[in-house]
Amino acid sequence: MSAVRVAIFAHRFLPETGGIEVTADVLARGFTTRHGA
Repeated sequence: MSAVRVAIFAHRFLPETGGIEVTADVLARGFTTRHGA
């Protein structure tokens, strides 16, 4: 499962548990992993 799909899943199904924050965290982690930052 790609980071984008995880982010969409978290954003859609976990709004009451901070879906936006989870989405941002997943995207940041995926970006860091992909670019080795």
